[in-house]
Amino acid sequence: MSNLANECDDVARRSVLPSWDAMCDIVCRHLGIALSSPREIKRIHKSNTGAEVIRKLTRCSEKNHQNKYVCAGILMAIRKCLKDAILVQEMVDQNLWGFIFYCHDLESDDTHFATLVFRSLLDLIQAQTPCGCLYGQAESGIPRLTREIPVYFDNPEVLRLIFTTLCAYLSSLSSYRSTMGKPLPEPFIEYITLPQLAQNIVDLLQTPRSLLLSSWDIFDPMSKVMAWIAYHQSSAILDLPDNAGLLLFITFLQSPSVVIRCRGMIGLVNMKYPDHLSEVRVCNPQLTVHLMSSSKPSKEVPTSEKGGPWLLPSDLPYETVSERYRNPLVKFLDNGAPFKAYEAALRVVEFELRGSQDVRESFSYPCTRLFGGRVALSLNLIDDMEIALRFHKKNFEATVLRLALLTVVLEDALDFGEKNPDVKDTLDKLPAVIKSESDRAIKRWPDRWYPYYAMIKSQSGHDYLDLAQTSQGCSDSTHRHKSLMVYEIAFNMFTTAVVSIALSPFESPAWEAGVRHLREAEGGIFMAMQVLPSGCVQHRMAQVLSCLLRLITRFSVLGSCELPAIVSELKQPLMTLRSSGTKVHTELRNAATEFVLNHARASKASVQLLARLAQLKQVAEHHRKWQVIYRDMEGDGQFQDDVNAYGEQEIIARRLTQCAWCGRSSSGLRKCARCEKVKYCGKECQTDHWKQGHKEECVSPVITV
Repeated sequence: MSNLANECDDVARRSVLPSWDAMCDIVCRHLGIALSSPREIKRIHKSNTGAEVIRKLTRCSEKNHQNKYVCAGILMAIRKCLKDAILVQEMVDQNLWGFIFYCHDLESDDTHFATLVFRSLLDLIQAQTPCGCLYGQAESGIPRLTREIPVYFDNPEVLRLIFTTLCAYLSSLSSYRSTMGKPLPEPFIEYITLPQLAQNIVDLLQTPRSLLLSSWDIFDPMSKVMAWIAYHQSSAILDLPDNAGLLLFITFLQSPSVVIRCRGMIGLVNMKYPDHLSEVRVCNPQLTVHLMSSSKPSKEVPTSEKGGPWLLPSDLPYETVSERYRNPLVKFLDNGAPFKAYEAALRVVEFELRGSQDVRESFSYPCTRLFGGRVALSLNLIDDMEIALRFHKKNFEATVLRLALLTVVLEDALDFGEKNPDVKDTLDKLPAVIKSESDRAIKRWPDRWYPYYAMIKSQSGHDYLDLAQTSQGCSDSTHRHKSLMVYEIAFNMFTTAVVSIALSPFESPAWEAGVRHLREAEGGIFMAMQVLPSGCVQHRMAQVLSCLLRLITRFSVLGSCELPAIVSELKQPLMTLRSSGTKVHTELRNAATEFVLNHARASKASVQLLARLAQLKQVAEHHRKWQVIYRDMEGDGQFQDDVNAYGEQEIIARRLTQCAWCGRSSSGLRKCARCEKVKYCGKECQTDHWKQGHKEECVSPVITV
């Protein structure tokens, strides 16, 4: 046994509960390093010895990995290093972070040591490690922590750490697609055992005198975890025995906490979507990443040249257009009559820009009437109609047609879910193509209304509200257009607010902005029901949103908030929408239907849960704060301004303590030598920031005369 191990053992024997700080001091003294204060961390950076410090800790962990007390000292040293971004990067480069998971796997019934390991895991996930490392942590950590839930069911501190860490893991996985350019691999999803995690939570809730029901610090992250499970793997919720997952989310919707009610809504809606669909969801938890960020998400979208089979090249020569026009791919309707592409295309554009006098056509796209007869909607058919419009020099109309019919294709594909590989590919790629083409059209025709509508339709997120405001000033915006936009804005406000309230920290600027946004949605839904044609699909959906909004807010501006009245009021529009065969927001309607059918059963089975939640002081505080903000608000439309202001304040406050590109903290940051207004943790971050826009704002502070 080494001298280090002997000394740690001696100190441990003299105390009933060993001091991990004392073990850290011993380890640091033996290694000749100092980590106890920010000043000592800064000294490491000045001497450029960060890599050597991490190397010493790594070697020590390899030599003493069998001694629990030395491991504890190393863990404490790692936790100190995790507070500094540059040292974190060194830990990633040398794979020291994996030592924490090794410590978790040590055979030990020492709860004191286990608590230290769980705290270290939480520190690690909160240290903003690079994405690849982040996903590796989630892959290693979720199955391990899932297994620990039954072991520590009676330990409130450990349960709090477990659920808080699990919540951070699952939240981090939502960025996988945008970072890696592909959805989470199915083997990865299977490996992290989300069905077992969901089952463990349900079992814990049903345990007599469960700690989940007596501590908000445990129940809060646990309910977030359930919402994230519904997002990542809906079958983990749907396959729970006796519909336990479904009933739990319906119970959440009846809870005394507005935060939990919003999480219930997120869970109910997301469990109805195929798992790979992340771009076209209502109440998408991914929104919280953008809402809590100090900078706006990138607006870069794939160009039309990358649209694959979905888009014709935008620079197609007119000679090629003429040749294609004379030789269409679809020549006949199903009844043998000739298909007249140009006439059909004009009818589609007329329908999109002017609408129909028959409200029944708002429920199901009138393909047969518009195409002149029955014919399968295919890419060849869309291409022929677009070519016909381009041949007649109607380029704007060609874009309207393409956007409209691709949206119909997407809605049709949603009905098939994951059953057909080709359909799955459509669902995976088509939303980005529609967004790309809409963005291109807005840039080309900034004064035309339709491209804004195509971009905004059924989307969530405050960025889309900017576009909605701009569209109202378009020269061709009619009363009908403005009515439809009122509905889309209200829909956006509702879904964005639900995510903000559910997943943002309580009383944070994003949370309060969500409350304000929900209040604005109330006014928007009321206005939409006044200006939309009575009985159209948007009017019926506004009625559904009105009921769901009252279910969450429990304010009676739009009608009664008594549960029986809301349920009764929901039935009529849901039945009308279902019988019409419309494909509009099927998942949201299915979630509302599940609530109507199962609310009584859920309430009866969860009397104890709801009663104990009502007794928690944090729930009472939520209700008080919620009422103050909601009642005092006038729905003044300041959501976007406040989010922008929040971002600016954060940037100003953090500019000198965080890397201007990656946002991580370190006392070893170095200023930009030219402008001296921003700092970076390394050359790579400085180069990336320069390429992405700092080049335009980097000005020397020296004033020349």
